[in-house]
Amino acid sequence: MLNNEEKNIIIERFDKHKIIFCGDVGYQLPPVAQGDQRLEEFNLTEEYPVNNGDWKPIPVIHHNTNFRCKDEKLKEVLDLCRLLIECKSKDFYKIFKYFDIIDKDEIDYKIEDLIISKTNLISDNYTEKYKHLEKYIVKNNTRDYNNGEIIFKKPEDNKVKCLIKHGFTIHIIQGETAESKLYIDINKIKSMRMLYTAISRAQYLKQIILIK
Repeated sequence: MLNNEEKNIIIERFDKHKIIFCGDVGYQLPPVAQGDQRLEEFNLTEEYPVNNGDWKPIPVIHHNTNFRCKDEKLKEVLDLCRLLIECKSKDFYKIFKYFDIIDKDEIDYKIEDLIISKTNLISDNYTEKYKHLEKYIVKNNTRDYNNGEIIFKKPEDNKVKCLIKHGFTIHIIQGETAESKLYIDINKIKSMRMLYTAISRAQYLKQIILIK
């Protein structure tokens, strides 16, 4: 989620430290731009000075094992999605055909499930629909909770700020792992990288259900 400017600020600010950047550059969602701002995406092609004054490129170590994915069928779909991203293809049907696609009124939702979508407006509609069920997102850091953590019971500690939340944007859950059903609302998804980020939250193909 870092852009190139943020990366450079970190390198300059912590110039005596070893810094390790981890990510799936070019496949997961790019940084979020504000308004009409266009951000330069994170890249590792530049060279930086080291302590002895020499300019050297940032070394890159590739790790190719997907530890979240525990299903060979899902891995095949994810690999196809990455190939389509490399080809700049927008043929979403090649991915959609692997999943059940249902109407939003057919959802058999449990609070352990995860509902994700492209926009806040869509995700807020799901929160409104299931607001009678307890499920929260934590909005600050405390001794016992982290900002962005999903919980199923409101804390007794009044210092913990949390909101009822049942729908999440794909940006918000980037990095999360779905333990139960993963519902993906495909409305307004026009980026193969966004679709890849969404389906790669699952561990098994059978977890994923698309909402039209």
